[in-house]
Amino acid sequence: MDKRIRLADIVRDIEMGLGDVPIMEKYGLRPMEYVDILERVKSARLVDERHFEGRIIREEGELLEEETRMAPRCYLVASVGVEDLLDSSIRGELVDLTENGCRLRGIQCNPGETRRFRVTGEDYPPDTMDCRFAAQCRWGTWDPAEGGYVAGYEIQSISEPDKTKLRTIIRLLSICDE
Repeated sequence: MDKRIRLADIVRDIEMGLGDVPIMEKYGLRPMEYVDILERVKSARLVDERHFEGRIIREEGELLEEETRMAPRCYLVASVGVEDLLDSSIRGELVDLTENGCRLRGIQCNPGETRRFRVTGEDYPPDTMDCRFAAQCRWGTWDPAEGGYVAGYEIQSISEPDKTKLRTIIRLLSICDE
């Protein structure tokens, strides 16, 4: 499958301060693909040098370990709702989920914004699905192929009982990458 990504979109995300991992997730890039793109952007001087500080760089052909995915991405095979704890009229749907973060459909956000969510899972037993966590928006975009707005969130805080419920959701309702 041929990926068609507009370089201007990646340049814009770099200039906005979006991190390496969120950019890779947003565009479905493997780390080495992203490094190649980043090196082309840098060599073409499309972005000011200061935007490359702290980004993935090649050092003797290797990636910085902390920039690789920490947990496998798990795609939900059933519809699981989520709502904003401060405004329950703001509702969306979990698309994929890990212990470290999630991708949501239907809730607009700005990178850097932190929200508190409750997994609603109205069709499931409440003791299994009522999970709450605070997460920071890492990226967001309008994606007609996804049926609207999608955004990636990094979980910032979650209680141990809620983390156990999150693991249960992942185990019961998802298929994970290897």
